Amino acid sequence: MIKMKKFYVTAILLYLGCSGTNEYVNFRPNDQVETIVRCDQKWTDAVQKGDSNIIADIYDRDAHYVPDGFKALHGNKEIIRYWYESFAVIKDIRLYLESLEGNRDLLYETGTGYSLLVNPKDNRKLDTFRFKYVNVWKRQPDDRYKVVVDTYNDIPGGRE
Repeated sequence: MIKMKKFYVTAILLYLGCSGTNEYVNFRPNDQVETIVRCDQKWTDAVQKGDSNIIADIYDRDAHYVPDGFKALHGNKEIIRYWYESFAVIKDIRLYLESLEGNRDLLYETGTGYSLLVNPKDNRKLDTFRFKYVNVWKRQPDDRYKVVVDTYNDIPGGRE
């Protein structure tokens, strides 16, 4: 009798683990493209408005930011300070998602983008900086995604 109960419990658990009702089995990263594109748009909004509160909403509190040519930053307070100081020179940023992979809890995005750099004294355009990037998004308890790892590299010859 005990062996039969173990058999049924095992069969039920196996069925539940393999059935289509499992949220991990049914998860497809491409279903989240629109969500991540909307999140990417927040960077544009934050930079254009010079709003560090929007930046704070993008990054997980334990996030890591590894900007090209700068020291790695750890924790959203350090990252927010970096962006706040960057608002003086960066007046626009655009991200173009190229791929999205991962699972329900962690998504990684790759893409290209550009930043418009200006002289902070007179707001005159200095450069358009083109880059490639990787963002790792972590699903939060409220089902929103926030960045836990952000890094980019200059595209050689990508300056105007």
